[in-house]
Amino acid sequence: MSFSVSSSISRTFLSTSPLFTGALPLAFGWLIAAQAMAMDANPSSPKAVLLFAESFDQANPASAPATSLAPLEEGPLPPVYPAFGKGNRAAFFAAETPSRVLATAATQPGLNLDFRHGDSISVEFWLAAEDLPIGKPVYLLSKGHPERANQPDDDLNYAVMVLRKTERPVINLGFAFTSETKDPKAPRKRHQWWSGEMPLEPYVWHQFGLTFTFGDPTSLLPFQNGRNIPFSGSWQSGHSTERGPVTNAEPLVMGGAFEEKTKASYRGRIDQISLYRGIKREHEFDRDYAIHTPVPVIDPQVLQQKPDHVRVELCSEGVPSRRQWPEQVLKATKVMDEDAFGFFELPYDYTKTGVRAARPAAQMLRASAAITFPKGKHRILLRARGVSRLMLDSQVVMETELQPTNLNGHHLTTEQEQYLDLGPDFRFAPPGNRERWGTFESDGVKPTLVVLETIFGTERPGLGETVVAWSREGEQSWQLVAPKRQVPYTDAGWAAYEAERRGHIAQINQDTRRAAFASQQSYWEKRRDTANQWLQSVPPVAVPELPQGYPAHNAIDHFIAAKIEAVKPAVQQAKQGKGPDYFKQIRPLLESRCYDCHKGGKAKGDLPWTSPTPRTGAVNPTGPPWCRGM
Repeated sequence: MSFSVSSSISRTFLSTSPLFTGALPLAFGWLIAAQAMAMDANPSSPKAVLLFAESFDQANPASAPATSLAPLEEGPLPPVYPAFGKGNRAAFFAAETPSRVLATAATQPGLNLDFRHGDSISVEFWLAAEDLPIGKPVYLLSKGHPERANQPDDDLNYAVMVLRKTERPVINLGFAFTSETKDPKAPRKRHQWWSGEMPLEPYVWHQFGLTFTFGDPTSLLPFQNGRNIPFSGSWQSGHSTERGPVTNAEPLVMGGAFEEKTKASYRGRIDQISLYRGIKREHEFDRDYAIHTPVPVIDPQVLQQKPDHVRVELCSEGVPSRRQWPEQVLKATKVMDEDAFGFFELPYDYTKTGVRAARPAAQMLRASAAITFPKGKHRILLRARGVSRLMLDSQVVMETELQPTNLNGHHLTTEQEQYLDLGPDFRFAPPGNRERWGTFESDGVKPTLVVLETIFGTERPGLGETVVAWSREGEQSWQLVAPKRQVPYTDAGWAAYEAERRGHIAQINQDTRRAAFASQQSYWEKRRDTANQWLQSVPPVAVPELPQGYPAHNAIDHFIAAKIEAVKPAVQQAKQGKGPDYFKQIRPLLESRCYDCHKGGKAKGDLPWTSPTPRTGAVNPTGPPWCRGM
């Protein structure tokens, strides 16, 4: 089996609805997202120049003596993280671990780690947070004294922080500095910025980063795992500033504050800290983030049990929430069959009572089948809404690109002109889908193991139109990849296939719901028996005569009609204005003079207005409700 990617044109349609996940005002979020794209594309923005880096594999001559170094433990390792070497070590901070001095002017003469007004800073690091305190900011990297916030001697030039607000596996990335003042005697103000939530699962190690230009409060951008996190973050209490930071002669410290009585200290592992002067672009963060995820092992004997169908596995546990592949092969939580590699909708899950169950925010679909293609060199197409990859004989041959980091629609309209046109009856990609195509060669004898994986629901719900199609050598038309069934992948062919499969999925939903009802049948039968026993134990309620002129289909209609007829005189009287208006004249009196004393468990006279039943102590139990207990 040979394979080559002939083209990688992707067609990306952007949603017109803005994605908003942080605490920023919407317009402010758009500004930050636009600035992220501008910085990534604008060559005039200051390029990142490395000032300092620490990998922890060897003793750093700029660090403090070995007695104060943080102990080392296992760091990111290949093959999952190919950018790191075998036996890579990372710094480990526990409750008793002191802060670590990374660099000082004394140990590295000429190294200027201070930043001033107009300077740009970029920070990148790898983190495995394991035991963070809940609700306390943790300082990872600082130049100055973090514990002196808003004090006269506050000298924080900059600091990078993390915060875990809840028990959920998410953290917030933070940045802080103290602004300079024109008057040396004036109090100094600390400024803190916090990102939106960033997930810590399913990975152990995560790459984090941020960029900021001092003097431009809108320029702060957070990154996780090579991607900018759009619309995420805000300055605490609105304390943004266009002023520059104070400067100091303090060293660069990792893991906490200078003083022994620090309020917060990092717990966990940290590796590959890099500090830059200038703006590090998104594609540079993405270049530094490399992860090699394992491919699933498909048992051919399992596929042979239903050789004419595609085996479909749904994975709902451990799926990354942000357009990423998991570090390990996920186990299927649900298995079903399909006729072809064409997916647009999935059957629902139901609760025990037959109600639709909520779907996870992110799911992964894995489809596999053994296909015997005819001999020749054929074209193959991968199309999906979410991040997806196609494997032939356990080799990843194609992947669709990640969804854009912002979906606000503020992009050039010319991007819509990039799309695939691979034949006279070729079906164009629907909105929101990405696609790739290539060629592969088959000997016509050996079956090819075709495996598709796609993660969906991370940014937009649903599968969209997830398809693997192929075009035979010498032909222009396309068809869905399938073990037996032939489905033309044209507009008409897809419409017929979708209509037929929707009916099939509807039948699955109906059968699943009936099965859920059946599992609860004994419970409902018991309730019906209890109700019938109660009805037999109480005297029957006489059904009133049906007033003239009212329709009736059952006994309930008799009660309704009798009630309407009983209040008809009062309604007519009210229409003629002969009696008091309840809502305008009576109810206001009750609300102002009665309700406060006759509500709750300690109603006056033991007479709550919620019940007309006479209570103990009632003086006139046979009178009208408003006189009982008075």
